[in-house]
Amino acid sequence: MSYVFSDAEKILICEAAVACKGLIFNPADGFYTAVAAKGFNCEPLYQVLSDLISDKLSKPDAPYVTILKSAKLWLDVAIDANGGMGAYSALIRAYTLRQGRLRLDEDFSEDLMQKSSNQVAANLVNTFIHGSPDGKLAPWTVPSIDQIASIDASAIGKVLFPGKLGEEDTALTRNAGWSGTVGFCLLGGRPPYETWRLISAGDPGSEIEGQHELARVNTVDDFKNILFAIDSYCIALQAVFENFGSHVWLQLQWVCSPSRSWGCRVGIRVRIRRYGYCQTSGRSRPRATAIELGGYVG
Repeated sequence: MSYVFSDAEKILICEAAVACKGLIFNPADGFYTAVAAKGFNCEPLYQVLSDLISDKLSKPDAPYVTILKSAKLWLDVAIDANGGMGAYSALIRAYTLRQGRLRLDEDFSEDLMQKSSNQVAANLVNTFIHGSPDGKLAPWTVPSIDQIASIDASAIGKVLFPGKLGEEDTALTRNAGWSGTVGFCLLGGRPPYETWRLISAGDPGSEIEGQHELARVNTVDDFKNILFAIDSYCIALQAVFENFGSHVWLQLQWVCSPSRSWGCRVGIRVRIRRYGYCQTSGRSRPRATAIELGGYVG
């Protein structure tokens, strides 16, 4: 169970969706689609949703607090990320750009990157309007963090990789190229969070809700996805450091924390440690990182 928006709140959400330059509504089928143009974003939709949920959380008897808090945190990140502003945007976009280089040996254009970000918003508002039988989500219901993950992840695979990789590539079937495979552990949920997407190639059924713990590191594709994720996050963190400074970099050090183990329930342990600084163009940046990758088979 989760919170269901009132009729008045539905109107505000629909008005916000209409105001988004990053969305186009198709009256023929009743679905929104994403616009591929830099600067055309969906910030109005995210802001209205964040404000509505914030209002609910401000009340002492707020229901479904855990779900609402996770949704609010994700929406606040999405405001910056989709708008192309702030450290989270730099982190997510640098990660995604690096995934394109590793998997396709190409650079995604800024327009295509914005389209993939806008598609997340399109998926969200379409889910509100029509519900999601596959995700077991009724119309106009605030999704759990696991359901948000499916809405978010599918946009990346749908926009950035189709027709460029094999049909069974996990970047398409499991959205293994999505930045949230590791990052979503901060937003709530429970192990293995979204890390199962990286290591599910050899474990049929592990993609089904409630069975993610079946995923194990047991194929070359699993190790490829893990290494691509580590490399992409290192590049993404460097982008954050160079654009926003050490204070923001340290705030995002959850990616590099020796005390954090991602997906430990499915046999992955990734740790990145920082070793000192060096000077470049008058600014200090991380000198080196040490990476430990642990896993087991079966």
